[in-house]
Amino acid sequence: MKKTIQLSTIIKIKAFLEKTIANWKEYIAKYNDTEMKISDALQNLEIAENELIQVKEVIQESNKLKHKDGKTNNYYIYRLSSLNSQKEFYSKLVITGSSQLTKAKVDEIVSKIDKEVNEIRQKLIEFNKKEINFEITPGLKQLGLNV
Repeated sequence: MKKTIQLSTIIKIKAFLEKTIANWKEYIAKYNDTEMKISDALQNLEIAENELIQVKEVIQESNKLKHKDGKTNNYYIYRLSSLNSQKEFYSKLVITGSSQLTKAKVDEIVSKIDKEVNEIRQKLIEFNKKEINFEITPGLKQLGLNV
């Protein structure tokens, strides 16, 4: 059944499936050497993994959509990752008396990074409110997901 839901909800479904997969793997590992049957767990694990692939594809396709400025959501996701790496680098940079970058300059750079990070996060929050066509499959229902 196709349904139109917000991208943020699809992202939550992805998190649910990742947690479900981790739980089934833990269950299988725990009971593999016992007399308890794990066949249902193996089947549910396979269903969850297949559903996760489909959900990730929907998210990936959605992230190709463009913002008002013409940049894709993927661009902002990658830019955010880059900015976080830059911030980590500058925050750990050791400043001495002979350093070419002063503490004031590094603080200025980090402040600019923080400003852009906040702007991008806001864009991502708004973007994730987009309505996306999403297939509610029997597998998702079998795993206990009601959307």
